Amino acid sequence: MNPIFSIIIPTYNSESTIERAIESIFHQKNINSSDFEVIVVDDKSEDDTKKIIKSLCSKYKFKFKRLLVNSGGPSKPRNIGINMAKGEFIMFLDSDDWLAENTLSIIKNNNELMKSDLIIGKSIKVTDTSKTIHAKFISIKENINKNPLEINKLFYYLGPHAKFISTKLIREHNIEFSTDLSFGEDKLFFFECYRYASKVSTLTDVFGYIDRTSENHSVIRQTNFIEKRKADIVFLNKVLSLPNSDFKKVFAKRIFEYDLLRYCNSNIFLKLDSKSKEWLYDSIMYFYNDDYIKKIF
Repeated sequence: MNPIFSIIIPTYNSESTIERAIESIFHQKNINSSDFEVIVVDDKSEDDTKKIIKSLCSKYKFKFKRLLVNSGGPSKPRNIGINMAKGEFIMFLDSDDWLAENTLSIIKNNNELMKSDLIIGKSIKVTDTSKTIHAKFISIKENINKNPLEINKLFYYLGPHAKFISTKLIREHNIEFSTDLSFGEDKLFFFECYRYASKVSTLTDVFGYIDRTSENHSVIRQTNFIEKRKADIVFLNKVLSLPNSDFKKVFAKRIFEYDLLRYCNSNIFLKLDSKSKEWLYDSIMYFYNDDYIKKIF
């Protein structure tokens, strides 16, 4: 029999956190080990990540694949994991995050949740000094098997944290992570998931923890503001190419307002060189003059 859950973990130089991530799955309470599978795809790590994974693999017997050439991001490892998955639901667990101990049993023991296309729980962000709810707006209220458009601010949460997606939904609509983008691949992937999902559930239960401590070097990396905005423009063009619908309207407004306009009022934008500021301004004006954008604003 196939498992209920396929937990996919992309890794790269994760020697300090990968054991915690994997152990958090195998230490789940009130669930059988046959109910889940773990798929670890290593993007040719250069530290001891491979050694640690192989040791854990001998102990727990999970699927492990290592790329021969580094792909430069999580998209390719995640796509490989999708192709390997046998479970009814797929979850992407970053190698520096970990699951809450009752996450899988909460879903398995709820017949209505098992009918969902997408299930979203609460994530706790852990820093050196605090624990706070990540994207609090999405887990403040329980929703069971609702249309995505009926859930307040759902489209503002496009990361992989605490999300379980129907494998059938992914496969039927050929949804995968873009390997052409350095940033924003999560947004495009979950845009497609929301686009085709008819039953989405959000819970107030804690599903996982996000490591944002200073010791977690894997998340302390420089990101390129302009490259992120370029990814947003690719995203917005894709949305604008859709036939008119409520879904198109909500998503177009979200990207233009939240991902483009909002960043013009930020310290990061103010520190940009003149050429970069001019490029972003011109890009925003291009979309601002689009007939559809004018209509929805």
